[in-house]
Amino acid sequence: MLEAMSCGAFPIQTDTSCADEWISSAESIAIVSLDDVDNLSTFIRIAALNDIKVDQAAISNRHTLQSRCEISIISDKARRYYFDS
Repeated sequence: MLEAMSCGAFPIQTDTSCADEWISSAESIAIVSLDDVDNLSTFIRIAALNDIKVDQAAISNRHTLQSRCEISIISDKARRYYFDS
């Protein structure tokens, strides 16, 4: 999912993961139930046909990744985890 976010795709992810903690907007990632084929097909159609939604999701996801994956943020968290624990 993170790779899809970083590549500008519209991620479609099952609700069996911790993906919802990465969502900055319900419009930027589709979280679907594992057995909800109708909902899954709806999001596949959106990802394939709605360029505006995909473009907006790409912008939103890029901002999310920049704010959460910035090297200075990650290195600071890693230092605190390993050295302050």
